[in-house]
Amino acid sequence: MTLSSRIKSLDTLRGMLMVLMLFEHARQMLTGVVIMETKEAPAGLSGDALPLVIRSLSHLCAPGFFFLLGIGMVLHMRQSPSPRRVWTGFIKRGLLLVLLQFVAENGAWALPLLMKGQEKGEQGVLLYFGVLFCLGGSMVLTALLWRLKDLILFGVALVLVSSSLWNLPDDWNPWIGLVAGGFVGHSVEILYPLFPWSGLTLLGVLFARRAFCDGQLQRAWVLKVLAGLVAIFACWLLIFHVWAPSATAFYKYPPSPSYLLGALIALLLSLFAFSTYERLNLLWLQLVGRHALFFYLVHLYLLGFAALIFCPSSMMGIFLIALGVGMLTAFGCWWLEATKGLKLFNRFSPWYDRFMQRWGLYQVAAVQQVLTPQGPAETLLDVGGGTGYLAACVADRYARVVVTDLSPGMLSVARSRNLETVEASALDLPFKDGEFDVVLCTDALHHIKQIDQAIMEMCRVLKPGGTILIQEFHIQGWKGFFFYWFERLMIDDSVFVTPAELQAFLKKWNCSVEMRRLSSLGFMMIGNKRMNPS
Repeated sequence: MTLSSRIKSLDTLRGMLMVLMLFEHARQMLTGVVIMETKEAPAGLSGDALPLVIRSLSHLCAPGFFFLLGIGMVLHMRQSPSPRRVWTGFIKRGLLLVLLQFVAENGAWALPLLMKGQEKGEQGVLLYFGVLFCLGGSMVLTALLWRLKDLILFGVALVLVSSSLWNLPDDWNPWIGLVAGGFVGHSVEILYPLFPWSGLTLLGVLFARRAFCDGQLQRAWVLKVLAGLVAIFACWLLIFHVWAPSATAFYKYPPSPSYLLGALIALLLSLFAFSTYERLNLLWLQLVGRHALFFYLVHLYLLGFAALIFCPSSMMGIFLIALGVGMLTAFGCWWLEATKGLKLFNRFSPWYDRFMQRWGLYQVAAVQQVLTPQGPAETLLDVGGGTGYLAACVADRYARVVVTDLSPGMLSVARSRNLETVEASALDLPFKDGEFDVVLCTDALHHIKQIDQAIMEMCRVLKPGGTILIQEFHIQGWKGFFFYWFERLMIDDSVFVTPAELQAFLKKWNCSVEMRRLSSLGFMMIGNKRMNPS
């Protein structure tokens, strides 16, 4: 979801879960004590009060992340002009999260816990399958099951959630633990098996399909689901308390149905409160919730370094360290938000052209080859033209050249090239119908995001018989993979289209289309607006 279309209550809930998780991780890393609630040793009410409260509240975190994952997938799918592209995007993102488990998260856990384990004469874990691994796998599995009808999907979700009760042969471990029961051994630790947590993601998908309409949470639906969950939870406890008491136990590794049902009820109550009472949606919780992955990885590393330096002897000391780490990480979230998108382009405008030239991203020759005016009085509009570099390269061919962009910093550079500039959105161009002979849009469409509306506007201001030239990046292969994630993580929440999708958009708005491949990463689409609507 783009920042402007995000739902406050979801970001607040996600941010709250991140904060609860922060304090529990601080307790684990700074003391070296990891509490494991399993079938053999379910959760209890013994122990010191403050650690028990922190641990109990943190039990909402993992169920919340998986449930919100399903909700986010539905909302993202609804906003996309191409469901098929989003479907494949889910699979790629899921695999990236799996990769981050082993190249990023595991490193944060390794050093402090390994050192504390050596002090106790314990052997460290060589291969840890944690929450990022399971979130990524859940995203992939949910994407593969996406097209199932809701009733079938609900049945699949219930089967997966109950998989923690399956009795599987011990000699199938450790690898069967990846999907069902989990596994803890000398060199392999699987705390988040795929099936039960994926069932929770599927329930999030089903909830979002019913409870969200036009990007708004329908609170009546939340109450209906809450009532149903409370009834199911009560029946579960009453029935199995007599027939199979072990089935009603609360444990997290792997997650028992009782634990997941109880956590879901608490999560939906929190979501209802955040959506009902606006004052609860604290800005700093929303900030953390918007950058959950960044917060997750950074706070783990900061806590890991803190564990190497500090040895607090009290929970108050742990609390203060966690508070400091949380503030630093939240500041990082603020900095990340303050330097991405439009703000980043404003700051980077003096060096933008140098960066583009260094990496060969300006296709000057290809643009000049296409833009050959038929008369001396033709006009050109460069949409999302930024610094006006390409517009300046063809300015001597046209009677009037206008550069539009939303970044004042970029437009100031364009004005230094003696170009006419207009600060305007590509979604609402302040020009008359058919005002320009040529419309140019290079390396900008993926930043605009609402691609269909942007192309409609560009075609509106284009004269019949005029030319529209769009240069974009084709996200395929290993180069495309790294370029996509560079854009997403460092610059903007970019939305890329394939050549076929862009061709379909242009044809929709009455343009004949020719596609030219510029490189393994880039392509150019040349459209001509038909004189009469077809």
